[in-house]
Amino acid sequence: MTAQHKYKSIYRNLCENEKALSIFSQDWWLDTVCDQGDWNVCLSFDKGGKVTGSLPFYLTKYKGFKVIQMPKLTPFHDLWIRYPHNLQQQNRRYAFEKKTMNSLIDQLPKVAFLSQSYSYTLTNWLPFFWQGFDQKTFYSYRIMDLTDMKGVYSNFKSSIRNKIKIAQQHLEVVSNDDIELFYHINQLSFERQGIKMNRSLDFVKKLDNVLKSKNAREIYFANDEKGQTHAAVYVVYDQLSAYKLATGVDKSKAAQGAVQLLIWTAIQAAAKQVNCFDFAGSMMHGIEPMFSGFDGTQSPYFNIQKSGNKVFSLLNLLRKK
Repeated sequence: MTAQHKYKSIYRNLCENEKALSIFSQDWWLDTVCDQGDWNVCLSFDKGGKVTGSLPFYLTKYKGFKVIQMPKLTPFHDLWIRYPHNLQQQNRRYAFEKKTMNSLIDQLPKVAFLSQSYSYTLTNWLPFFWQGFDQKTFYSYRIMDLTDMKGVYSNFKSSIRNKIKIAQQHLEVVSNDDIELFYHINQLSFERQGIKMNRSLDFVKKLDNVLKSKNAREIYFANDEKGQTHAAVYVVYDQLSAYKLATGVDKSKAAQGAVQLLIWTAIQAAAKQVNCFDFAGSMMHGIEPMFSGFDGTQSPYFNIQKSGNKVFSLLNLLRKK
């Protein structure tokens, strides 16, 4: 067994036993979404051979160059660290954190370009900075306590509550397994913005089948009295949180408040299983005000980048112009 295969095997066992790892870092998630390359993982160990840190990555190609990037429909990975219980002093925790992160970073393959986003648990990116990486800060919104639904609802912006009430008069929310309908509605949102959709129906079906088998997703549709779908929301779950993974709106029909009603329904359903609802973005100027209107906590997370090839950097720069 090669070192890479051994690390994957160790990581699969870690995923089975470590509750803190998000759905987006689970081995089965990576198996499914890394469809144009392969994933692997960097691991660090203590003197006794126990795993102290993990950093999964997706290795693929872009224009013939090896790159590490985020898989489709994956907002972030976890850079996970197991801190020893006896590290009470903050300076000792920082020292352990630095040692662990350096070990993980040193194992990353040499590629033309790396771009990875890491979950909220990573608050210190200095070890990356010291090794020549750059950083962008992304934001999501999270409702961190779902124990009191009346309190959650009352904290929504008044315009959000009003739109929910209006939508409730004209629309019914249903949950079913019609992934093709969801894909169509989601695709309409991309077309409206003039953005090319980066995932095929086959890819989405494959992921949905896996999520369904693990009881880790719900699809919500807002339908009118004629059965026409105005909007749809796709939500995934891990042991700690629900994530609004994707949204679609048919603007040719869309009744006022359709998306807000769907999200409120998803939040109420999530409260029966977990205690956090994560909007998983977005950084888009036109969408952020609605997400923030649900009164979630603004939560920063890091996107780490590094270019290891000047030719690739030039091609990438020209592509963006």
